[in-house]
Amino acid sequence: MTELKYYAKLLQLGKITRREFMGRAAAAGATVAMSSTLASKALKAATPMKGGHLRTGLGHGSTTDSLDPATYENAWVSGVNMHLHNHLAEIDATGKLAPELAQSWEASDDAATWRFKIRKGVEFHNGKTLDANDVVASINHHRGEDTISAA
Repeated sequence: MTELKYYAKLLQLGKITRREFMGRAAAAGATVAMSSTLASKALKAATPMKGGHLRTGLGHGSTTDSLDPATYENAWVSGVNMHLHNHLAEIDATGKLAPELAQSWEASDDAATWRFKIRKGVEFHNGKTLDANDVVASINHHRGEDTISAA
């Protein structure tokens, strides 16, 4: 087995990172294009493993970030929000608005009044069942006179 194939196998098994692979391939004399091709082939061939870590590269993030949705001001904390909180509706795979916590909704003719039917059986992490008062409190958190929310 050549040195590059050996490193590709280590990458495939998760024993080294892509960055380590690229460094070792460069030290072995491989060009960037060659090592990138080998790395992508090794990673595509890797069999799925249960567990592990998901690493993502995101811009932003700062010491002022919090989990209070009224204070979100950058892409990083907004992305975290999408993984921690549910929403009344979401955008589905076809790009259309789809129900999430709301089962359905309708607007008055002038769109001044909206009625949402909340999905049954939704529980918070503490076991409390979601109800209309929770939804109203969330909306009011963003629109009250003393709010700091940009929403």
